[in-house]
Order: sequence, then structure tokens, then C-alpha cells
Amino acid sequence: MYRAIPAAAFLAALLPSPAGAASLSLFVTTLGASADHPAFRIENTSTDGARIETFSLTIGDMAFNFDRVTNRQRFGVQSSTLTRGGTGQAGQRTDAIAFAFEGFDAGDAFAFRAELDPDSGSGTVDFREIFFSNDGGSVVPNATFTALFSEDRTVTARFQEALAPAESYTLTAGDSGGVDPMPIPLAASAPALAAGLAALWAAARRRGRISG
Repeated sequence: MYRAIPAAAFLAALLPSPAGAASLSLFVTTLGASADHPAFRIENTSTDGARIETFSLTIGDMAFNFDRVTNRQRFGVQSSTLTRGGTGQAGQRTDAIAFAFEGFDAGDAFAFRAELDPDSGSGTVDFREIFFSNDGGSVVPNATFTALFSEDRTVTARFQEALAPAESYTLTAGDSGGVDPMPIPLAASAPALAAGLAALWAAARRRGRISG
């Protein structure tokens, strides 16, 4: 007696299983009317246990700068070190800020605020006019964030082009896993696999009749 193996189960065994993803969400908000002091919150939303090891943010429009970084808060993150950009008194004048982390596990979060100023001096500016909607060109690109995860996996994303007026924004980015299995195109492979299964089943039936 031969037991039939459902074709769907056979295909499922051969096709690669979906890999987990290293991913994060970045929330940017004004926290009121202070558009030149935006607040940032990074959340590790990985589904495969990947840790965030470093995070950097580039301002995009180089006619402006990050003047200082304040109000750092860890939510489950063991430690954080500001590796680029200044704190305390104003006058740091950097186009990028960066952090290094220990224990930034999936589900943890980190928050900070940054002061923005024009390069030509100081004054009130709006982060929405600096980070977003610069046409993404090489002359005036949009702001970009990059996170290095464990196993040397990098996730990066540029701020959006279209910008609806709002007080807060959420950006998400992720990869498809540490080691991607070789994909098998289902549309092309399924008929061949089904034909092979049918041939094996027919051969097995013929052998059973001959031996019987």
C-alpha cells in the first residue's frame, strides 16, 4: 500500500522558509512647537533577534547642521555612546550624528533630541523643510538613517519625498534576514515538481502491479 504525499506539503518542504528580518522604526516628532528641536525614537523591530549595534543620521541638506544632541533615554538598551555629534552647549555644527550601543535587543528603544541650525548662523528652522522633500537629488538629498545590526547586517533608508503636514512621522526599514536562501520561482518550479511527483507515483504503481 502506498501513502500519497500531498503536493502542497511536498512543495512546502522544498521551498525556502521565510527568514526573519532585522528591522527598525524611526519616529520623528516636534513634541510641540519646537520644530528646530525634533525628537527621535528608534525601536528595534527585528523578528530574528538581531541587535542594533550602531545608528547614524545624516541631515541631508548640508546648508543646515545638528547643533547638539540632548535628552537621551534608553528603553531596555544596556548602554549608548554618542560617537559623532556634540552634547551640552551649542556650537557643535555637524552634518551627522551617530551612536554605538550595547544590548539594543529586539523590542528595545532609544530616544534623543537634536537641535537644528542653519550653517550661516542660528535661528528658528523647521526639520520638515530640512529632512524631507528635497527631491532626493545629489545636490540637496533628503536625510538618511543607517543602522548596523549584528552579523554585519546594514539597514538604511532615506526620508520620504512626499510630506503631508503633521507633527510626527514614522519611517521603517528592514532587511530580509541574515542569510537568504536561494529563491525557487514558484510559478516555474511548481509544474515541474508536480510532473515529477506524478511520474514517481505512476512508476510505484507499476512496480506494485508487477510484483503482485
